[in-house]
Amino acid sequence: LPDKLERVSVDEFETESDVVVVLGGDGTLLHAASLLRTQITPVLGVNLGRLGFMAAFAVDELDRALPAAFAGELPHVDRLRLDAKVWRNGRVILERRILNDAALTPAGMARLSQYQIFQGQQLVTSRIFVSGQREVHATLEGQVGVVARPGDSLQRELAPVPMRLLQAPWRDYFQTLREKLKWGEPLVDGPRGTH
Repeated sequence: LPDKLERVSVDEFETESDVVVVLGGDGTLLHAASLLRTQITPVLGVNLGRLGFMAAFAVDELDRALPAAFAGELPHVDRLRLDAKVWRNGRVILERRILNDAALTPAGMARLSQYQIFQGQQLVTSRIFVSGQREVHATLEGQVGVVARPGDSLQRELAPVPMRLLQAPWRDYFQTLREKLKWGEPLVDGPRGTH
């Protein structure tokens, strides 16, 4: 680490941070979200790649975004999160607070069954069970995972603490979609690039 930077524990990172600045893309932002388990800490995502949707700021916007973030002047969106657990033989083998998704993905014809429990309109918990003989991958946010076995299950519950993502007030979400997905640009419809 450079001389002016200090490595801290995950607990200290979570409890002592006023604002978390994430330099990278959505994958880096998802990792930062997994470290913020019990506190609502504003996260300023700076997209260093091409296709980030959650990392709302460009590098050239940092000069105006950082002072506004530390002053509490940027709008934010609180994103719901899930607590996900993969169970095997009555034990949790993988656990994480996630922002995006928890999935069981069969490789072939494996069988999956699901149940959900609601209290009124509120989801309390849901669980997916693996059966059959084909390989199934249990992944949390597409980043961490295990090969699931018959009898394993994936449990998802609504997390009590949301993720607070800071937004660029000078850009709306549809502008981001137009930039990232090239909406409004001419479509190519022929093998030679004709329009």
